[in-house]
Amino acid sequence: MITMLVLCLNMDVSLPFWPCFLFPLPAVFDFTAHEAGWLRSNNFKRLISGLFLGCGVGFLVHTVIKGSVWFGVLQVLWFVIIQLTVALTLHRLGQLERLIKRYEEAVRY
Repeated sequence: MITMLVLCLNMDVSLPFWPCFLFPLPAVFDFTAHEAGWLRSNNFKRLISGLFLGCGVGFLVHTVIKGSVWFGVLQVLWFVIIQLTVALTLHRLGQLERLIKRYEEAVRY
């Protein structure tokens, strides 16, 4: 949200690098714990973790727009590492296949 405000106002503000690496983590933990069956998620948790995830993506967009391409590449690599880690974790727990089937059924209908 802050990033979008900065972009809309066209202010040249330097944002710190750490939010883009830490902000996605609540969503990752919530999703992984819910899909693994460790914790039940709810709409409030998804809203809060989704806001943090969106801000992390906003920081990524801001970084690329402001011209720091290498830092943007590093952020994208971080998102890929997170996604692979979640997929491997769910695969090892035997939950990835169930998640994929549920997704395919939802897309099909």
